[in-house]
Amino acid sequence: MPVAKILNLWDRTVALTTMLAVSIIGLILMACCNDITTYCVAQAFITVGFTGLIFCIDVLTADTSTVRDRALAFAFTSSPYIIMSFAGAPLSDSFNKSNWRWAYGTIAILLPTVTVPLIVIWRFARKKAQQKEALFPVTEKRSWFESIKYYIIEFDMIGILLLIAGLSLFLLAFVLAGSQEGTWHSTRIICMIVIGGVTIGAFVAYERLFAERPFIPYHLLVSRTIVGACLLNFTYIIAYDCWDSYFTSYLQVVYNTTLTQAGYVTAIGNLISPLWLIGVGWLVRITGHLKWLLLCAIPVYMLAVGLMIHFRSPGHSIGFICLCEVLIGLGSGTIVALEQTAVLAASEHNDYASMLALLGLCGNIGGAIGNSISGAIWTNTLPNKLREFLPDETRPRWNEIYESLTVQLSFEVGSATPFGIQGTLHAFVMCIFSLTVEDNRLHAE
Repeated sequence: MPVAKILNLWDRTVALTTMLAVSIIGLILMACCNDITTYCVAQAFITVGFTGLIFCIDVLTADTSTVRDRALAFAFTSSPYIIMSFAGAPLSDSFNKSNWRWAYGTIAILLPTVTVPLIVIWRFARKKAQQKEALFPVTEKRSWFESIKYYIIEFDMIGILLLIAGLSLFLLAFVLAGSQEGTWHSTRIICMIVIGGVTIGAFVAYERLFAERPFIPYHLLVSRTIVGACLLNFTYIIAYDCWDSYFTSYLQVVYNTTLTQAGYVTAIGNLISPLWLIGVGWLVRITGHLKWLLLCAIPVYMLAVGLMIHFRSPGHSIGFICLCEVLIGLGSGTIVALEQTAVLAASEHNDYASMLALLGLCGNIGGAIGNSISGAIWTNTLPNKLREFLPDETRPRWNEIYESLTVQLSFEVGSATPFGIQGTLHAFVMCIFSLTVEDNRLHAE
């Protein structure tokens, strides 16, 4: 959300350059890390940097497209996923076998190579607009104190601090509760959720009553279209992250696929989604309406997840899983692109960055909750099911099997132990996919 303020207050290139630098720092730290502290710091930099980069590209796409063509424009910016559907799996397998550090090093080299030309083009376009007097630089002079006060007000620092504090407590509680057994009864977790929720409520009240430059105009916060799109993104991401976190491991254990083969299966959705989005963009451009497409996409997504429940067991062909991935790609791609189009259509140009940030924020909250749900089921269901399904000779090793994918894959295919592990994951995935079938209500027009 601070990136949205930078985009509006200063310059698009400033935000993009900052996020590029943050991303490169994170990638270098990951390539060099040898302990958990460095890993955590690197992941924080990478998450902030990559999220910011994608956000800047989305804002640029919104800036340079009309309302009618925006869905088609988002489809084109999603098209690189088509290439990665084929290249990602073998590349990850190759780096995994040779030197995983070079995976991050390679991205650290390639990222500025493709981003710097875009920054240069942006700067050139801005300079050209200034020469035509389309943009007027700020010339007013302020003292240090006046500048500090100005930026505190413009960046809505009090509101952002309230939101960051509230979300940190609220989301951290879900992360901690999902990673350990029995923590939902902990006083610490309950207090974090309650205090976080109250702080988020205080942010809303502050934005409504006291903020001189509210981050999000109140009339947009109560807009039916924006509220509906944000709630849809929130519930969709919960549903997606509930099953996606463990899906690759599930394919390797239950269907005996290699890492590359599992990568190809999970990439089917990333291949179908951008291809289908081009057609969705043209349909929106021709008809001028998008709600009917959303109302069609949600049942398709729900059908795909429902079929996953039926085809989750080892007795079914992996081809049925691929079919579900195709349907998921059709549904999820349509939902994500049209959510963005809907919130932008309901807001003014100066609010584009804020609206996309709000939509992404709702998605991130949903992702944290979804990962927490799947993690909680993993930690509370899997150990008991392993002790139930494993044969007598390997039952004492249930904890070792539970904690390591390498151990799970080390048993000979066809022996009793893999069948026990598969039966355990079968029950686990049944719980996960059952939770993801939601009755989403759509209000976006």
